[in-house]
Amino acid sequence: MKVLNRITSIIVSIAILASLTMFSSLALGLEPQESNYLINQNSSDSFVNRETAGPYLNTIHNTTVQENEYDMIVAIRKMTPEEREKMNLSNGSDKYLSDEVEKEYLYRASLPYDVLKNEYCYSDEAIRILREYNGEPIEEYPALRAVAATLTTTVGILVYGQSRMGVLYNWSWSSMPSFSGTDCVAAAWQGTYTDGLTNNAALDTSMSFVQLRYFSGSTEYPTTLSITSSDSNNLYNNCYKNATFSKTINGLRCWLKSGSMFLYVDLANASGPKFAEVAFHFCYGHQVLSGTPSVSFPAALSISFSAVMSTYGNRNVRLTANGSLI
Repeated sequence: MKVLNRITSIIVSIAILASLTMFSSLALGLEPQESNYLINQNSSDSFVNRETAGPYLNTIHNTTVQENEYDMIVAIRKMTPEEREKMNLSNGSDKYLSDEVEKEYLYRASLPYDVLKNEYCYSDEAIRILREYNGEPIEEYPALRAVAATLTTTVGILVYGQSRMGVLYNWSWSSMPSFSGTDCVAAAWQGTYTDGLTNNAALDTSMSFVQLRYFSGSTEYPTTLSITSSDSNNLYNNCYKNATFSKTINGLRCWLKSGSMFLYVDLANASGPKFAEVAFHFCYGHQVLSGTPSVSFPAALSISFSAVMSTYGNRNVRLTANGSLI
């Protein structure tokens, strides 16, 4: 978290991403509802179907934040060695500090148009910029920002009420990022209860899951993974799911272009104080260095990835019992 906050502050200071962050409350004028509220309001099922769930469902509220890989790399390169060491970036940022990024872009520039368009998901403009690139340090070639992958995240409501809360977290890459390994989507939460009393928000492992959407050419391969008790350090506070970024499916090389976490929490003590609201924190870790990726939850709503990963998609929201996502 400290790493991401530092990087974010640098990016904001150069006015790149500040205008993209949108956190707002939504006054819905709806009566509080419990677990019968549908994410897909056209469905007759009580809950979303795991096999057909996608990132573009009819959620009550949806805010969008975008983060570009170019901004992340340039921000790290602008730090002093002391700043990187203090923030534990000295190891995890090795690839970003070396010329491996430039070499990767030069390699991609040599690939056929159809490969760049269909496999890497580049636009015609991005391909044109790649073709003109001669290996300069990327911070001296800002046009590459249009080539670098952008991660878009959205947050929506699954269900709300005094005894049950559910939030949907989506992420999607615009194009294939520079490096790959094992990625991780993680969430932490903390409840507030009626009359200032205490209870716990317990992870519902029977309903919570992650859907991964692998991509190759024009074909998408969805994979659904249950979130189990082994994917949590504390069932009253956090959960995560690891995913291999690149894999072979049906003989095709695929990469993890997008995914969704469907997170449900219930009152641990159903007869105790009810939910007033639940605060949620989500983020996405993308591996950029060889090594063992890991995630930890140092305190409350904090999420921290190991140094071999870069942190994207940092989102903090509060869902109230009457259905406002703030």
